[in-house]
Amino acid sequence: MRKNSGGVVVTTPYIIVLLRRHGSLLPVLLLVGILIGGAIYQFQPRTYEASSTIFISTTAGDEVADLQTATSVSEQRAVTYAELVNSPAVLNPVLDAVDSPLTNAALGEQINAQVIPGTSLLEITAESASPQHAAQLVDAVSESLTELSGALEEIEGSPEGLVTLSLLETVSIPENPSGPGLLTHLGLGAAGGLVVGIGSVLLRHSLDTRIHRPVEVSDITDLPVITAPHEVKNQRRSRVAAVHRREAFAALEAHLRFTRTEQGQVLLLTNPVNGKEASAAVLDLAAASVAAGRRTVVVDADAPHSRTSRRLDLGSRPGLTDVLAGSTTTDQVLVCRPGSFDVLPAGNSPAHHDPGTNWEQALSDLARTYELLIIDAPPVPAGTEILKAGQLVQATVVVAEAGSTDRGQLLATVERLRGYAHTSVGVLLLQPNSGPDAYQPGDFSGGRRQAASW
Repeated sequence: MRKNSGGVVVTTPYIIVLLRRHGSLLPVLLLVGILIGGAIYQFQPRTYEASSTIFISTTAGDEVADLQTATSVSEQRAVTYAELVNSPAVLNPVLDAVDSPLTNAALGEQINAQVIPGTSLLEITAESASPQHAAQLVDAVSESLTELSGALEEIEGSPEGLVTLSLLETVSIPENPSGPGLLTHLGLGAAGGLVVGIGSVLLRHSLDTRIHRPVEVSDITDLPVITAPHEVKNQRRSRVAAVHRREAFAALEAHLRFTRTEQGQVLLLTNPVNGKEASAAVLDLAAASVAAGRRTVVVDADAPHSRTSRRLDLGSRPGLTDVLAGSTTTDQVLVCRPGSFDVLPAGNSPAHHDPGTNWEQALSDLARTYELLIIDAPPVPAGTEILKAGQLVQATVVVAEAGSTDRGQLLATVERLRGYAHTSVGVLLLQPNSGPDAYQPGDFSGGRRQAASW
């Protein structure tokens, strides 16, 4: 177990998460490595290897001492003949026998001889692109070496020489090429693809500056963190995910009650960059508040986009911007929705979020009527203009999206909001419903389950 540069504890499960998060190319690279290994095997020159074993014996008497001497001489002769295999005296007859255009030096690179340790056995090996030619070379070398031995070891007046070379077995034609086989090439290719794939995972992780998990939020800020799953588009198909989202926002709603005042609670939701998930979070939090028995109103303060108003199919109608412009009052433009939360639409007038008495008065009027006032604010820095004007805002929730919100953007947003002493700040991290960074029910404060309140 160790920590990476971001302070996250690196364990085997965490590495598995990284592979699942950034390893989409891993199977592809693994397959490419296998294909490359197979291609190398298919197109590389085939080399066949044939061999023979020669037994070197020495004429000896019946005495034990003579036998020991003969054995020693045989072993010494084996070393000598191993050196003579690549000599012109052996290779010239071989070239004539196989009718080869090669020189002695070129042919010598294909021939190898070695003594089997502790014996007087000499193993001769020949390599060639043709299995028949490899067998012919070994056979010719063995015969040439045997004839040379007869001439070198000849004893005058004796039909037998001091040392005799005997071929132990007939040379056979090799059936399979020498060297690594197909499975070895495929395995090496797979290993290479795996190494490249893991390298790509680590590279993508090092370059990834997005927030994925609650612990990554806790690494850059000491603010309380509550998690919730992403918006569920089709609740019939994802009933479990829909239940988890309702439970998460019910927990957030209960969590935020600690900031209640004598008047209604005023809550502002904003996000580092403009996103649909923040508006969806506003509506789900408002629904959780109504389910808890609190009279709730949603204020659509993101006039350029008006996502809350569009989600509720309110159409184009007067609203907040018209109130701020002084052309109407909140009572006249407020949309009452019996059995649910009420809504103050974005409005038709040009956006006007500068500090002013109209904005302060609008919040004050709504806070006297409702127990919870939720402001769907534009991203920072536009959202901070509302805080300048709205001294009644008691809590600000920064909505971050796992896999989308950048660490630097989140940190900059949080630091900018810290400058407003009248509001406490927390982070709501929206996580996917599946995958390596999927939402885990009850994950508070970066997974440490601390009861933090805004």
